[in-house]
Amino acid sequence: MVTTRDSAPGLGRGTLFLLFALLASSGTLPMGAAAEKPSARVFRDCQTCPELVRVEPGKFMMGSTEEEGAASRIRPDRAAWERPRHAVTIATPFAIGRFEITVGQFAEFARDSKAWGADVTPCFVLSGGAWKPDPAASWRAPGHDVTPDHPATCLSADDFAAYLDWLSAKTGHRYRFPTEAEWEFVALGGMDAVTVWTPQMPEACRRMNAGDARFSKVRGPTWPTFSCDDGFAATAPVARFPANRLGVHDMLGNVAEFVADCFTPSHANAPVDGSARADSAGCAVRIVKGASWAAEPGSLRPAVRQGVPRNLRGDGHGLRVVRDLDAPARATSSRDSR
Repeated sequence: MVTTRDSAPGLGRGTLFLLFALLASSGTLPMGAAAEKPSARVFRDCQTCPELVRVEPGKFMMGSTEEEGAASRIRPDRAAWERPRHAVTIATPFAIGRFEITVGQFAEFARDSKAWGADVTPCFVLSGGAWKPDPAASWRAPGHDVTPDHPATCLSADDFAAYLDWLSAKTGHRYRFPTEAEWEFVALGGMDAVTVWTPQMPEACRRMNAGDARFSKVRGPTWPTFSCDDGFAATAPVARFPANRLGVHDMLGNVAEFVADCFTPSHANAPVDGSARADSAGCAVRIVKGASWAAEPGSLRPAVRQGVPRNLRGDGHGLRVVRDLDAPARATSSRDSR
């Protein structure tokens, strides 16, 4: 069982032991993106499909150093999750979502799909400084106002797996979760440079949607936040913040993103070829990356990783798709492994 500090799903804080116990008992181009001139490596498979960015092969160092962990002021046991730092080679190109999957895009799936139907599992939403299950919350109404251009939240990894299967069948191409290594490679922008953010760095609010002065005033958290104002107390419409060097938006902040890998408490014996780490039990606990709109400064780093039950719905969890470039859609379900 994974246990973390008290906080939200998708942050460097959380009470997953409590969550385990509770669980046991229009798809168009997002606002703000139209002014950009997409490069030749940006494409999509249909009018309402996710926009994709082609990512070329490369090598990088995955995980964090002791110096990065100390500068981020994270607990030693949490820092151990990001180590040992190790070399990874991404040998083949892939395409990743330019933006997080939006409410509008998920709505199209919900209308068209006969294989998916929302169950009664509640969504954990921030209320009174803590994350609590709210039976009334859903991806359409996650406890704060959303438009079709906001990232879809209050959905589990299983919900997103059903969306990926539907999208694969719709397009004839294999869509899947990113592996943790692919996600981290893209978040680094193809470089190994890492910024360790502090509450006093005003440029953070120009770069990402995270825990800030507005969030603190409206939501009243008990953890550190940025002293600047990024303009949003909860999720922001996708693409409101600048893209990284690879042309991908919101890799840090806004929503923490599910990846294919099962959670492990370290990178010991991790794959070095960019593939996902799976287990024989069906990956009951999945990794989320990137932290969310409520994240404290130290959590906004590419190396940060947290375990979340695959059937947990939270208002800080979302999805960024990957599309294979060298393989058509397969008959195997996206629930199995990515």
